[in-house]
Amino acid sequence: MTHAKRVFISRLIIVGLFVLFVPWRSQIAPAWKIRAVDQSGDPIPGLAVSQNWIDPNFQGRWLEEDFKTDEKGFVSFPERSTWQNVFLKAGSPIWNRVLYGKKSYDAIAFGWGSYTRGEVYYRSGEVIPDKLVMHR
Repeated sequence: MTHAKRVFISRLIIVGLFVLFVPWRSQIAPAWKIRAVDQSGDPIPGLAVSQNWIDPNFQGRWLEEDFKTDEKGFVSFPERSTWQNVFLKAGSPIWNRVLYGKKSYDAIAFGWGSYTRGEVYYRSGEVIPDKLVMHR
């Protein structure tokens, strides 16, 4: 093997390892906005709403952030993302499914207070929900 060929193969291996193991940003859930309403469709201002999501790097652990609806009943959630390399991106769904079973959604938002709980789910590849109906 010639010196030039060894150098080329070495560089190719280094680039391949770089691509496999350097982290890239990966979206868990997009930024989304929902409106909390009661059963008659009236907005609920000041409702405590929590967004939960699963970060695949934490093997099934839930992460959570709490919000309050504005005067028109709206709440906006920021995009949820994580950093994964190609190796983790390919392996974590398999690893998480084996350890924790199939997950049916990527993020959940629920409200509570003087109302009983209402929930909406975000599933990748589906329409983002825009309404959280609360029940008494």
